[in-house]
Amino acid sequence: MGGKVMDNNLLELPFDQYQRYRDIKEVADNLRGNKPLKVLDVGGNPGIIRDFLTKDKATIVDVVDADIEDYVKADGSKLSFDDNSFDLVCSIDTLEHVDPKKREKFLEEMARVSSDFIILICPFEDGPVKLAEEVAYDFYESTFDKGWDVLGEHLDNGLPDLEETRGFFEKRKMKPVVIPSGYIYNWLLMQIATIHSIALPNSQKLIAIVNRFYNENHYRSDHRNPSYRKVIVAGKKTEIPEDLANKFAPRKEGQSDFFETFSTLMAVIDFKYKNNLTKNFIKEIKETHKILKDKDVHIQNLEKIINDQTQHLKNLEEWASKIQSSKTYKVYSSIRKLGTGSKNDK
Repeated sequence: MGGKVMDNNLLELPFDQYQRYRDIKEVADNLRGNKPLKVLDVGGNPGIIRDFLTKDKATIVDVVDADIEDYVKADGSKLSFDDNSFDLVCSIDTLEHVDPKKREKFLEEMARVSSDFIILICPFEDGPVKLAEEVAYDFYESTFDKGWDVLGEHLDNGLPDLEETRGFFEKRKMKPVVIPSGYIYNWLLMQIATIHSIALPNSQKLIAIVNRFYNENHYRSDHRNPSYRKVIVAGKKTEIPEDLANKFAPRKEGQSDFFETFSTLMAVIDFKYKNNLTKNFIKEIKETHKILKDKDVHIQNLEKIINDQTQHLKNLEEWASKIQSSKTYKVYSSIRKLGTGSKNDK
């Protein structure tokens, strides 16, 4: 596979999303030839595929409204394009969300509008996959106290059948190549780490770093069984070389075991969380101290005002006492008494 390092923005995508779009890029690079491919991504909103297939022209189809370039709102089982309109038609983690009764029609439409290449990426019904999804769903539900809609649809509808899907292509004289993607044990551990991180406050940067670490170091070693999803590559005109799958197979020297680093990763996440708690606690203490200090100053100011008022009243009382004891005040008081008496006599 191509050894070029992806830019940081793409490496920081959620590991599960990065992996499947990187798979599309790697396959397309092996199929493209000398001219750009005209690509249709069925169920591809918001158009992330364009960040990976930079040499090609991609049209996006999905069932929701979207304001993006070359976008068509449509049901994947009822495409409006003419036969053989695209060099490559792909669908990435979409088939499992399609009503089981419409899945074959969905595949028929992909095959109809493609002039040659078809790439289907999705999880398929399998014991370890079902169990891993149940564990991830329960962990999400217990963490956020609500269901996980995406995995909930998988569990409710059931996943597609791999042999039936392979048979769909074989009946049409195509020889599909099946590539494992998303080593199931790594997939589950990373889902747990991601859910745990999302639950932490202000964790966006941490999550991006964790995804970049995983995408840089474990993408290549994730193409082995048991896998969470499969990449099915088929050609209507071109026979897909069987050794395409070998190009994804991890080299033994590079087959690092994520399980060995998972406990360290979780410890780092927890340390980050506890460190944030400590910082927030110290910040709250400082803010509380400032509030109390401000209140102390305010109380001292109030006490000074009260003391000043008390002293002022005392001064007034002393002044009044001096006036009342003066000769002038005594003469004035006597005159007032005489005046009062004469009025009463009248």
